[in-house]
Amino acid sequence: MLSLRLSSQVIGVACFCVTVAFGSRVSAEPVKIASALFLTTPHVRAPLDVVSFSIEYPPDTSKGCGPCPPPGPRVLEHDFRPGDVGSRVVANVGSDPDFPAFVALLTNNRPDEMLFLYTIPPGGPENFSGFGRSALDTALFPIDWRSYRVTGLSFHLTEFTFDPSSPTNIGGITYYFERLAGDLEVMGNAIAPTPEPATLTILATGVVVVGFKARRRRKTHQGSV
Repeated sequence: MLSLRLSSQVIGVACFCVTVAFGSRVSAEPVKIASALFLTTPHVRAPLDVVSFSIEYPPDTSKGCGPCPPPGPRVLEHDFRPGDVGSRVVANVGSDPDFPAFVALLTNNRPDEMLFLYTIPPGGPENFSGFGRSALDTALFPIDWRSYRVTGLSFHLTEFTFDPSSPTNIGGITYYFERLAGDLEVMGNAIAPTPEPATLTILATGVVVVGFKARRRRKTHQGSV
């Protein structure tokens, strides 16, 4: 369980589970590098018809701001409905203008906050407000990204269910749970390891020395005949 920041006083529970699939060889076709399971159970007053979902890197406002900077790169924006369970939203360089900036932050091997947002679109029922769940990307994906090239991201919705079995009274209002779950998957290729420049120099020097010694022996042998 990761520590999460909540943007509403009416809260549920959220968790992230991580699966890392390390590539053992270079592949031409993109493969799944890693995935993180997102699960949240916010409190709602009635079943939800639609939820606007996205993932972003928010700007750092820990020291305050005035005015505050615009939102960071955001990807996988989509309105999900209960009937969309099983569907998948994909982001890549051709479909999302924020994709290069998002991937640059994901793969910098530094701990940056990744924010999962889900809200009711304008005009929706007033039984649910905006929520955010955040986690450090290095905790979600403990990978040395120098070994991979990221070519795509996807979010696979696996659950969108209203659960009336455990009503909760908050401020005199009865709330229920709505279960929202899905897999965030990172697609890409393993990068072939490249020898460092110092190693290349040593190898090249070794070839020259061996060649020189071989030629010298050949000449010595010819002179002794």
